Amino acid sequence: LVDKGGKCMVFEVDVTDKVMVSGNVKFIEDKLGPVDCVVNNAGFFSILLLLFLLTFFFSTFCVVSGKAVMGEFLETSLDDCEDVLRVNLFSHLYVCKSVLGGMVKRNKGIIVQVSSVMDELTINNLSSYCASKAAASSFAMCLRQELLAKSSFFVFVFCVFFLCMLILLL
Repeated sequence: LVDKGGKCMVFEVDVTDKVMVSGNVKFIEDKLGPVDCVVNNAGFFSILLLLFLLTFFFSTFCVVSGKAVMGEFLETSLDDCEDVLRVNLFSHLYVCKSVLGGMVKRNKGIIVQVSSVMDELTINNLSSYCASKAAASSFAMCLRQELLAKSSFFVFVFCVFFLCMLILLL
């Protein structure tokens, strides 16, 4: 990007912290200019794609970042469920809320929501995860309708599950 004359900066941001998200978006816009495109790709269960098929053979849980996020709902703490929702849903809301004001003023913008086919599936031992993905996809589709009524916006929902499974099988 830099070789092509563009500007590039890297930030470590806790996307579950709405104050940190909005502060970083403001900083980025001050340094680099307005945000024209956002890719919401935060996901709590990054190794889910690697372990998905194992859930049919093992009904307990897998540990990711020290948190048990797979397992029967009755055995999963509400704190763990909330963590999944904060990353898979609320982070998308925080980022969109932080950039949409400027996009609406400029009458243009692109938002890409990376999701999962798990928003359409009901999988044993993944109730919080599936619910969080369904909520994130529904949010993106509603946002698409709201923004199309206003101006030249594009909101995409991109499900990566099948692509990743294909890569794993090759």
